[in-house]
Amino acid sequence: MIFDTLGPEEQKEVLDYCLKEGARSMVGLIASIAEADRTLMGLSLDEKERLLRLNEQLKKGSSESDQGIAKTDLTETTKKAG
Repeated sequence: MIFDTLGPEEQKEVLDYCLKEGARSMVGLIASIAEADRTLMGLSLDEKERLLRLNEQLKKGSSESDQGIAKTDLTETTKKAG
C-alpha cells in the first residue's frame, strides 16, 4: 500500500531502518533474559526451592486468591482521602 508508493531507494531505506531497529530490540530482549538468568543462578538452593514452591502455590491458588482479594476489598470499611 504505502510501501508500494515509495521509490526503490526509499523502500530500501525503510527496510534498512526496520531491520536495524528490530535488531536493537532483539539484542535488548536477549540482554534482559540473560540478566534474569544470572539473577536466578545467583540464588541459593533454599531461595530457588522457595521460588518453585511459591510458583506452584500461585498456579494452584490464583483463582482462589483473586476471589479472596475481591471479597476483602468489598468488605473493607476504611476510607482513603483522595
